[in-house]
Amino acid sequence: MASPPSIAIIGAGPAGLCLAALLHKRGIASTVYELRAQPGPDALRAPSGMLDLHSDTGLAAVRACGLYHDFLPLTADCGQGTTIMDKHGGVRHRDEGDGGRPEISRTALASLLLSATPAGCVQWHHKLVDAQVLPSGRVRLDFGPRGPREHDVVVGADGAWSRVRPLVTDARPCHGGLWYTTLHIRDAAGRFPGLSALVGSGSCFVLGDGHGIATHRAVGGAISLHVSVAAAEAQADG
Repeated sequence: MASPPSIAIIGAGPAGLCLAALLHKRGIASTVYELRAQPGPDALRAPSGMLDLHSDTGLAAVRACGLYHDFLPLTADCGQGTTIMDKHGGVRHRDEGDGGRPEISRTALASLLLSATPAGCVQWHHKLVDAQVLPSGRVRLDFGPRGPREHDVVVGADGAWSRVRPLVTDARPCHGGLWYTTLHIRDAAGRFPGLSALVGSGSCFVLGDGHGIATHRAVGGAISLHVSVAAAEAQADG
């Protein structure tokens, strides 16, 4: 009987952790390699960006992991409503959502998915430097000071500048002409009631001249604010 393949997942973001949880639920072992250090309880409770999960994609994956009932209580921080304003503050669109795209913070989702993976599944503080396909067909992963690893199957879930992508394509990310920065305002309702009322219980977008401010509710009564500025398109460095 053939031994099961050795599976590596590069990146402990939502996609990588979800795949690891799905494999574990089906009795298939995998190892996730993540460049960050293991987050502590405070980091997992900190304000972060929100994700709206759709029924045919993200929610379907959560259900497949058997986590839907644990997922629902984590979606109370941010409503599904959306407000779109012009640069002068005029409201151009407002809705309360259709109830089918619940919002969850990235940190809460990461914590939930980590709870569905076995201890030791994620190897923290492993930055992938290079990946090469060996003559045997296995993939050699170079983690620099952490040393090399070899696996039969490698899944790249390591973002725009994936070190795995060059094994399957020579396409490279290009700068899309927008620069982003993110701020988190804690206890927004108590400290800035006017801003809190403007944002509402869900998300708010203020757009104009190619620039924008996007805000949404976050954990613990915080507001996350994302500022985008249009700039000349340029090739990014990874």
